[in-house]
Amino acid sequence: AGGVDANAPKEHLLEVAIRERLGVLQFHYSHSKGEPSERTRALVQEYRAKYPEGFLSLHLPNFANPEQGIDASQFDDWMHFAEALKLDDVTSHLPKVPARMLYQPDGSFQETGWARGCLEAYRQLAARTLRWGGQISFENIYNKVVVPEGEEFVSTKPWQLIRFVEKIRSLLREDGFTEEEVRRVGIIFDQGHAFVDAIVSKQHGLADWLTQVGPYLQLLHIHQVTPRPDGRPGTKNHREITAFYGPRVNFDGFLAALQDSAPRSLPLLLEIRNEDEALRSYRVLLEHSRILRAV
Repeated sequence: AGGVDANAPKEHLLEVAIRERLGVLQFHYSHSKGEPSERTRALVQEYRAKYPEGFLSLHLPNFANPEQGIDASQFDDWMHFAEALKLDDVTSHLPKVPARMLYQPDGSFQETGWARGCLEAYRQLAARTLRWGGQISFENIYNKVVVPEGEEFVSTKPWQLIRFVEKIRSLLREDGFTEEEVRRVGIIFDQGHAFVDAIVSKQHGLADWLTQVGPYLQLLHIHQVTPRPDGRPGTKNHREITAFYGPRVNFDGFLAALQDSAPRSLPLLLEIRNEDEALRSYRVLLEHSRILRAV
């Protein structure tokens, strides 16, 4: 199913989702924390009643000052919002720090206090999500051209996300969670981030990403990337999808590769900040794609 992740107030997004029959909706952290209002609760209830197969998610913010340490309590307000509404998914980036802070050169985890604290924080977030029946999805980020040569951020390569998911799953098994529960810890793949990565895109194309992370996929962020309007080198993320065949990301090929790689039907979120552009993109994909559907 396809849906929208637009940066708009939660009540408005819910009204749009109900009106447009959106199968998936992701709330943005800037509008969605603390105790949900009665209006929000009523709209969620209406959405669930009209679209039992609908899927609701919350995108958490990034950790503040992650190199100084990771503390799950930073997200208490957002997690309370998600738990109160029993959302289906919580999406989280891994901390934006150099990969060497978490992984050793051989790919194993560092044995430092920082690395242990990082894993513990995400274990706590995952455990809290699983207890209310939700899933948690870890998202890839991308290296910009300003990353020093030989350096890269955590989660910019497929193996980093896969290894992280497997580690959190193993910690949750030790906590007594069932195999069915720990399988709700997985990956949300952002094709725009992978496409524009100045380092990793030279090694891993979109189809390769899908092949590697396919068994762990729970959700996707899709959007077009465009040249910078001021003519500077580089591209801009989270842009409208105006054509199924490009011009930068070919969604015909991407969705075909997804169908070959994904183990099951997956929610696709259009991560486009402008609401009108997101809805137009949704209709372009819905019109041309045989695998995308509304609720």
